[in-house]
Amino acid sequence: MNTERVTPTVSLPRSELTGRDIAMLRYATRHGVCTADQLTRRFFTSDSACWRRLRALEALGLIVRRRTWWQGPQVVLATPLGSQLADVDLPPARLNLPELEHSLALVDLSEQVLLSQPGSQWLTERELRRDAIRRHRQDGMDPRPVRIRTPDGVVALGSKRVAVELDLTSKRTEQYEQLLRAYAADRTVQGLWWFARSAAVRD
Repeated sequence: MNTERVTPTVSLPRSELTGRDIAMLRYATRHGVCTADQLTRRFFTSDSACWRRLRALEALGLIVRRRTWWQGPQVVLATPLGSQLADVDLPPARLNLPELEHSLALVDLSEQVLLSQPGSQWLTERELRRDAIRRHRQDGMDPRPVRIRTPDGVVALGSKRVAVELDLTSKRTEQYEQLLRAYAADRTVQGLWWFARSAAVRD
């Protein structure tokens, strides 16, 4: 009996997409979740133009738009087909409401960092976690590891990699000490930038 798993063939509507559409799908897939406002600032000059493309992508089954909490933002996520078209080797994200504020703040922070560091690249937490899990498995560890701790992002500045942490709320002193010890022993990054939303958290 043949038990080989067969991947179904999917008809991809590339003829109906623009290069910007594909870039939007990559952006949404890499970050996991984003808002229409964030996509507008990145790819468009007006809200109306962004909304027209989002409606078109939704009609093609490439994105979904979800309401969040009361008076909260409507968010955009790539579907399995949209993630496949994005071609960034990541599955579609699930909407995680407890982490949503942090996830959206990271999208904004990534844009600020890229603007302040011309020529740099931003590696998202989803990409870092994917790569960490693969290294974990290549080392012969448990093929289904518990959550692996990764930075909130990494900025690639030529050959230099700088880890990024974003705190919206303060942590206990012991947690900061544990994180700093882990970064001090990490040879894959050459620096650490720590961001906080408020002066109280920075203190």
